[in-house]
Amino acid sequence: MKVENLKRASELKEELRIINVRIKSVEESKYVQMYGFENFKTSTEIMKYDSETLLESIRPLFLNSLNREKKDILNEIEELD
Repeated sequence: MKVENLKRASELKEELRIINVRIKSVEESKYVQMYGFENFKTSTEIMKYDSETLLESIRPLFLNSLNREKKDILNEIEELD
């Protein structure tokens, strides 16, 4: 690897570490929280009905997005080599 690529490789390694932590966090999540207009905030943690259904339907979307981002980082790392 070229010397000038070492800094970028180090940055990508840190980005990959952060993505892996986010993936783990989503996989182990217990509820979803949403923020909206004028300090509106709601969470499935306090919902009486369908909180698990909402979480299970949203989790795959987050994981898909994070895994795509992870793949992009891995591709960029591969290109540096």
